Amino acid sequence: MKSYVAFASVAALLMALSLMIHQNQGEEVEPPVAVTHVTDPEPEPVPDQVEPLVPEPVVQELPEIRETGDLEDGSLHIQTMLSHGLLPTAATDEVYLEIRLSGKEVRPEVRPPLNVALVIDTSGSMRGDAIVQARDAARAFVSELDPTDRVSIVSFSSDSKVEVPSTYVDDAGRARLMASIDGLQAQGMTALSGGLRDGADQVLANRTDHTLDRVVLMTDGIPNVGITTAQGLVDKTRRIRSEGVSMTALGFSTQYDADLMGAMALAGSGNYRYIQTPSDFARAFATELEDLFSTTASQVALDVKVPTGVRIEEAMGYHLERNSTGARIFVGDIGADARRSVVLRLSVQDQERMKGGEVATVEINYLDRVRNAMASGTQGVEANRSANEAVVRENINQEVIARVYEVRTAVALQEAMTEYTNRGRAAGQARAKQVEADLDRAEEVFGLDRSRSRALRDEVGSTSAGMRAPARSQEAQQQRFQRSEATIELMR
Repeated sequence: MKSYVAFASVAALLMALSLMIHQNQGEEVEPPVAVTHVTDPEPEPVPDQVEPLVPEPVVQELPEIRETGDLEDGSLHIQTMLSHGLLPTAATDEVYLEIRLSGKEVRPEVRPPLNVALVIDTSGSMRGDAIVQARDAARAFVSELDPTDRVSIVSFSSDSKVEVPSTYVDDAGRARLMASIDGLQAQGMTALSGGLRDGADQVLANRTDHTLDRVVLMTDGIPNVGITTAQGLVDKTRRIRSEGVSMTALGFSTQYDADLMGAMALAGSGNYRYIQTPSDFARAFATELEDLFSTTASQVALDVKVPTGVRIEEAMGYHLERNSTGARIFVGDIGADARRSVVLRLSVQDQERMKGGEVATVEINYLDRVRNAMASGTQGVEANRSANEAVVRENINQEVIARVYEVRTAVALQEAMTEYTNRGRAAGQARAKQVEADLDRAEEVFGLDRSRSRALRDEVGSTSAGMRAPARSQEAQQQRFQRSEATIELMR
């Protein structure tokens, strides 16, 4: 049978008229044909659909993003420094390249709109004050946003659920978000990977050239549904980051895996914060908002190219995406007056085949939020060679070496705290003791300044002395989480 028009009242009227005409003519009545030219109001949207924002979004008032911009006039300053002013003629795998990025104290005239997914753990362990404070903090976060910002609410327990699809935070959207937050209840297990996936999908589906895109993940537990391995979750976070969405991890209580949350935050180029008490939720969300509001450079990526005979061995605190000419490093978003430091360890294997004194070429690309333009620039890194070991040592850059051992010490002390909480004081202190030997070598091989070395040794001593509580105790876990947060911040 031929289809009828969806609007019953109009269709019925037309059918009646058709019957009357055919009856008057004495003809056999056939079913009426489908009506194709009916003008009716649009149907009301279903509850889960997001209505268009009534005011014009800010993004429509911003100029079109240009493809290129002069790096010198951009919102970021870049500085490259090599650990060796003179390279040894012999092969070495300990040459360090530090790339310093600093945000200039400038801000865009119009703040870019936010596109955020709040991914909230609602597993059973969040019952009581935890879920109450989480709801309060999420409400406070939403209350600070503008009508041009977008937010989605995703919860996860035994499964993940999109409580509110991404919506503008106008009056209607804000009310809907608040109602959803108020309805969050704690029960079930911890499907962290599902929540992360759904949150990222919401952000990716609504990102534009102008939005600041981020997933804010909060959890108090260890994942036990879906992807549960550390490597699997880090890889998933890294894939999301490669699509242009950063992720912040907020770890609550003394149950979650601090090493995992820190690794995910690094992979997601976002922030990592340890929430010691429920009341710290508000502080963490407020800090996250300030970080987003102050962003002046986003999607910051470094492409480091090296000549034949040079290899990038590692990036301290960052993931390397290797390619045929070197590697790419995603740095994430940088705010006004913020600092980032990327340290690469290089091996120089074949001096005969190197192009003169070229060691590396660093190219930076980012979206300049102040000028609304894609900015890029390139810096070459060169060094001559010497067979005189004493001269080589005299020309070592102590600032770079100090930074290298600052990061290495922080990572080693984090490992020591993990050993302490898992295996006991003796294991933790033994790992911390190894740092002393590492610093001895730094003084001997690189001439690390004694005053800088002493400060690091003092930190090792205080960390080791603080290992008093029994392993796996709440106090020991809190020490570990505090150390983890400090390490992530320092590695940046």
